[in-house]
Amino acid sequence: MIGWTNEECEKVSTHNQMSASTDPGTISASEAEHLRTELERLRTESARLIERQRRIMELIGTTQPEHLVHDLRNILNERELLRTLAEGKY
Repeated sequence: MIGWTNEECEKVSTHNQMSASTDPGTISASEAEHLRTELERLRTESARLIERQRRIMELIGTTQPEHLVHDLRNILNERELLRTLAEGKY
C-alpha cells in the first residue's frame, strides 16, 4: 500500500487472513478493538496531514488543494530562474 510501512501492511494481511477463516459477519472483541485503534490512528494521521497541507497552502498562497503541486513546482522554477539571473548566467 502506498504510504504504509511494512508493519502496517503485515497487520492488514494478518487481519485479512484471520477474518477469512471465520464467518465474515462476526469478529472477535480483540479484532474489533484492534480495528477501532487502527481507525483512530488513521483519523489522527489524516488530521495531521490535512493540517500540514493547509499550512503549506497558506505559505505558498494557493487556495485549491488540487493546485498545490502545480503551484509548488512554479515556485521552485521561479527560484531557479532567480538564482540563474543573480549569478549572471542568463
